[in-house]
Order: sequence, then C-alpha cells, then structure tokens
Amino acid sequence: MNFLWLKTFYTLTQTGSFTETADKLAMTQPGVSQHLKKLELELDQTLLLREEKPFEITPQGKEVFEYARVLIEGEKHLKQSLKEDNPYIGSLEIACPGGVGLMIYPWMLDCQQQWPELNCKVRFNPTGSVEQMILNGESDVGFITHHCQHPELIVETFVDEKLWLIAPKSMPDASFCDLKEIGYIDHPDCQAYLHQLLNQLYPDCDIDIDSLKTSGYINHTGLICEPVARGIGYSVMPEFVVRLSPVVNQLRVVEPDKPVTQTISIIYKKKWPLPSRYHLLIETLRENLEQILP
Repeated sequence: MNFLWLKTFYTLTQTGSFTETADKLAMTQPGVSQHLKKLELELDQTLLLREEKPFEITPQGKEVFEYARVLIEGEKHLKQSLKEDNPYIGSLEIACPGGVGLMIYPWMLDCQQQWPELNCKVRFNPTGSVEQMILNGESDVGFITHHCQHPELIVETFVDEKLWLIAPKSMPDASFCDLKEIGYIDHPDCQAYLHQLLNQLYPDCDIDIDSLKTSGYINHTGLICEPVARGIGYSVMPEFVVRLSPVVNQLRVVEPDKPVTQTISIIYKKKWPLPSRYHLLIETLRENLEQILP
C-alpha cells in the first residue's frame, strides 16, 4: 500500500474534515479525496461512509486506521531515534579475530552491564574475513591484524601488539637447540609469527621454518597456551593473548631486544557514519587497553 495514501486516510480520520486534512498535509481537497479513493480501490473496501455528516468510518476502515497508526508512529519513533543517536542504546555489531576477541570481548560485556540497552553482537573470524564482513555490511566495525588499504574503508590503529615466543616454565634457557628438540605448537598464524620472530631472537642460527618440528596444532586461540604450559611444545603468540591466559604463570616469555609487533587496526566503511554508541565503545576499549599496557 502507498504510504502517502495511508497517511492521508489516517489524518482524515483524526481530523474528521477534508478541509482540515488538506491544510494539514498541504494538499487540495480533491487530492485528499483522490488518495482515499485510490486506497479503497487498492484494498477493494469501503473505508468511509461519506454520505453521513460527519462521515462515518467503517469496520474495515477502523482496521486500516490501526494499521496506519502503527506505521506512522513507527516512522516518527525511528526518525526521533536516528536524530537523537543515543550512545547508550542500540546494537554493536563487531567482527574480530579470536586473539583480539579474547582481549576486547570481556570489556564489551562490561559496557553492556553498565549500559543494559546496548546489545553486543561479536563474530570471531580470521582477520581477512573480518575485512570482507565490513565491506559486505555484515558487521559495522572490525578489528584486523593485517595491513589494509581498501579505498572504501577507514583504518585506525588500535594498538601495536608485541609478538612473544612462549616456552614451558621448566625450560630455563629456551635456546634454539631446546626449541628444535621440543617442537612448536602450530596454529593458523604461527608460521608467519615464527618467520618474524625467530631470526630476531636467534640471529646466529641458521633457521629453516619449514624443517622445524611440530608437536601439535590447535586453531582455538584461547587454548594455545595450554599445551605450552604442559611442556609439550613452544609457540609464538600475541602479547595480550598470553597475558590473559589462565596459565600465564606457567609460561616462559622470550622476546628480542627490539620488539617485533603486529598492528591491531579498527576498520569501518567511509560512507557509513558510525552511530555514537560505536565511538563510546572504541573510547572505552582504548581506556581499558591503557590500563593493561606495561
């Protein structure tokens, strides 16, 4: 149904006057009559008995009036909501890799507890998939760990995070020979991290990543520290994943004199203005981040 016809009918039944309706909607009286006629033809129903003075609304007309009322009040509410842009109300659609999610998701829950009318919706995906989700409109804001220069996206640095080699606490030296013997716990990003970190840690060693022994594989970021703590292998992980692990006290952290880092970036569409609740969230996440930075 044509929304304008419904709005005219709704106004007419409220005012009870074709003249007043025409004035209120900046129309002519014939225009009001035409909208009513078109709506009745569309529905194949008589909505008003115009022979009566004043006109009388039919039972079918009352049903259409109620339907129109819901639509019009909904439109008013939507416009008001968009105009107000309350930072403490609405959905937060976030996508991020698992490692980033381990850090930010508890902070998001803190926000939701503080402002119960926020609705946090988080999707964990590989960093490349996160970029595509933002472009497809599946999420509004993404956190990524890869370099991004897509022309449709705004990219803001969230934090430069160190990469740490983690070994069992029982391994006092964590020499390269010790690591070769024990093997590494593989995960989706591990080999890329090994390429970045091992040459910095052991510059005098001839390192062939492809020939290194593996002692296991897991793709659940939150559990990678577990086999390392048990002495099964070593691995390379982002700093904050290690800091937040429940077994962090059972790990030995090895890092080079010159830190090797990966950048966690925030991305969102250039042509998609972020509601104020996202700016509130990002500001809150940055404040929480400052509290755990050494």
